[in-house]
Amino acid sequence: MSGKSFLDRAAEYTYQELERLGNDPSKLDVPQRTVAILYSIQAIIDNGGFQYLFENDLPYLLPYMTVSDAYRRIGAAHAAERLDKAVSIFSSRTLRSIMRRDSSLWSRSTNIMSFSHWGTKSAAMKPSGRR
Repeated sequence: MSGKSFLDRAAEYTYQELERLGNDPSKLDVPQRTVAILYSIQAIIDNGGFQYLFENDLPYLLPYMTVSDAYRRIGAAHAAERLDKAVSIFSSRTLRSIMRRDSSLWSRSTNIMSFSHWGTKSAAMKPSGRR
């Protein structure tokens, strides 16, 4: 046994499939697409918060709705709702450009952007019926 969790092995397999399919997540089946999207997005959020997410284009140039739909598919409706709310505020290119130049806007906007506003990271990812 490799010592990797089932989810880690599933993600590894998913990324191999994604590469085989030319890095086009739309060619993956829905469960694999969900893993690829959420693993990628969660890594960005964990690495630099929503600021990092909104300062850059999404992996695979996905629309944000695709990401919130993936959160809903795993039962993380609260996380999806928070992402949708953040997107409605911070997703425009003009706003992202302004916020890149004025980082104090990010610090003044942490109420919605922070996982502490979501609860804990693990609470944000738990299925909505189990909180």
